Amino acid sequence: MKEYAVCYMLGGISQRFNGQVKALCEVGPEGETLIEYSMDQAISAGFNSFYMIVNSFNEDLVRGRIGKNYKGKDIEYVVQEFDESKRDRPWGTGDSVCCVFGKIDSSFVVCAGDNIYGENTFRILYGHLISSENDCAIGSKLIDNLPEKGCVNRGLFELDHEEYVKRINEMFGISRNDVFGGKYNPLTLSSSSVFVLGHRTLGLLNERLVRFKQKNVDDRKVEFILAKGLDELLVEGLIKMKCYETPDKRLGITNPGDEVFVRNEIRL
Repeated sequence: MKEYAVCYMLGGISQRFNGQVKALCEVGPEGETLIEYSMDQAISAGFNSFYMIVNSFNEDLVRGRIGKNYKGKDIEYVVQEFDESKRDRPWGTGDSVCCVFGKIDSSFVVCAGDNIYGENTFRILYGHLISSENDCAIGSKLIDNLPEKGCVNRGLFELDHEEYVKRINEMFGISRNDVFGGKYNPLTLSSSSVFVLGHRTLGLLNERLVRFKQKNVDDRKVEFILAKGLDELLVEGLIKMKCYETPDKRLGITNPGDEVFVRNEIRL
């Protein structure tokens, strides 16, 4: 059977969430977690395997909750490691996805483990996966992709007339007040860190990651951001990436208290 995989990035330290594993927050009426909701949606769309990119601090917690098999679908765990004597945190989302380099030999979905993306989103991703060899990204209107409170980082898409991505401009510390104040266009398509990436693209990212680590060997905090790495490949014309706007509202946890909003949205 052909593998249609979803890789969940769970390797971050979650400093704004007091180090807790946001993906394991129970948000459903029967105690379902964020990631279980997401996996159910992925399975419904046709995906048949999962990779959990964890860290040494949360691996046991995630394994204990999710296990090695979820509703008949295999789960493989991959640890995103870093040298604590030289680093204060992992090497970022670009490093996270490169942890599966050498483990997956076909195109796959990579996304954050602390978001519920919606059934339609996964159907779009699966449809692209079975019909195209190019990469793809999911976009949401910026105003719909921001938490009610607090600030987040978002990649803003620049598209051509055929809806292919020209640039991913990573912006830091965006709040709803920035949008309402006119700093950003609320209708700009923005990334929620969910992509279909091909094996070749993953290899190109891994090459850049190696050089990035060599260049920043003495920096304790700098990170290799997935959106920035993909932006460089796009600018250099090394990859093609289709962008699809999802009709689904992304539900996620960034700051303490967001889980209450997610629970209320699920009950609607």
